[in-house]
Amino acid sequence: HALRAFGEVEDALANDYYLRMREGALATAVSSSGDSIKLSREQLEQGQIDMFTVLRLTGENLAAKIQYTQIRASRLRERVNLYLALGGDFAGTGAPK
Repeated sequence: HALRAFGEVEDALANDYYLRMREGALATAVSSSGDSIKLSREQLEQGQIDMFTVLRLTGENLAAKIQYTQIRASRLRERVNLYLALGGDFAGTGAPK
C-alpha cells in the first residue's frame, strides 16, 4: 500500500513537471498568436492581406487558448491528485466527496 502511494506521488510530480512545461509553451503560443492578430489587422487596413488570413490567425489563437485552458485544468487536477496521494482530504471544506 505504501509503495503504491509513493508511486502515485512520483507520477503526480512527473505529470506536473510535464504539464508545467506544456503550459508555458502554450502561454507563449497564445501571446505570439495574439501579436500576429494585431499585426494582421494593421496589414488588413493597409490592404496587404485579406480578411481570410485575419480569420485564420484568429482561429489559430482561439485553438491555442483552448489547449492552454485544457492543460491548465489538467495541471490543477494533477495537483489535487498529488494532494490526495500525500494523504490530504477535503473533509470540512464543503467540497463534494
